[in-house]
Amino acid sequence: MSVVLLVALAVMPWIIAASLAMSGDHSAMLRLVATWNCTDPSWTAVNLVCNWAGVTCTGAYCRVSEFVWNQMACTGTVNLTSLPTMMTTLYLSDNQFSGPVDLTSLPTMMTYLDLDGNQFSGPLDLSRLPAVMSQLFLNYNQFSGPIPNLSSLPTGIYLDLYGTDFCGSTGIDIPCDDALLDSNCTCALAAV
Repeated sequence: MSVVLLVALAVMPWIIAASLAMSGDHSAMLRLVATWNCTDPSWTAVNLVCNWAGVTCTGAYCRVSEFVWNQMACTGTVNLTSLPTMMTTLYLSDNQFSGPVDLTSLPTMMTYLDLDGNQFSGPLDLSRLPAVMSQLFLNYNQFSGPIPNLSSLPTGIYLDLYGTDFCGSTGIDIPCDDALLDSNCTCALAAV
């Protein structure tokens, strides 16, 4: 066997693994932006996802680790249930996204999620956040109903719910006195 063939055979598994990982990330990102009105020309089925505007890829297989799309006047809904599995950071603040938000199936590596300043609505389930989640910004949205149960939050998380329409008890021993309430009867939980 020639040396070239041996090298090709040795590298082939890596190429196949990288290709499969990137195609999975590409499909996940296409699903994420499918309902948005503000798509970028780089967000196509033929353009590699790591070349998309707002996307950062890292690691040996060039996996999507970060997506930043702030202050772009975007409307539409945001499906967070099938993000790229290695995504750690998602910034979608100060747009006009709306609808409910499902936080129960975020990638296990996600540490930072910023959805503040949108028009998201409905109740929230914070019971299944990734254990490594360190910052979660949900402030200035139209979430409503009882304050989500905070007893199962990851240790040390910074959680911002200010400017939402939640009311009631936090579910854990955090004082929610008048100084922390905004005009919508919301407990402004800046840090848990």
